[in-house]
Amino acid sequence: YDPIKNFPALVKWFTSHGGQIDTRITLGYEPSTNPKVRIRGMIATAHIEPETVLIHTPASLMISDFDRNHCEVIQRVVEELELGEESKWD
Repeated sequence: YDPIKNFPALVKWFTSHGGQIDTRITLGYEPSTNPKVRIRGMIATAHIEPETVLIHTPASLMISDFDRNHCEVIQRVVEELELGEESKWD
């Protein structure tokens, strides 16, 4: 699995489920003089003004519980896994 190669598919899935991502960012590797060093990260492809929202994740795409009930979070993950290909996370 190559997250850089699959980034466009992730963006498509994310935005089709209500997420927002600035089109001026992508994933890539930081240039390095050492060929063995590969630092992956978010890269701006154009100028972005300070305080610009780059990514917005709606609550419907969060597997979390703001009350810190970790058992409920685990239960939600198990339920999604049981759905298999029917899960929106597949």
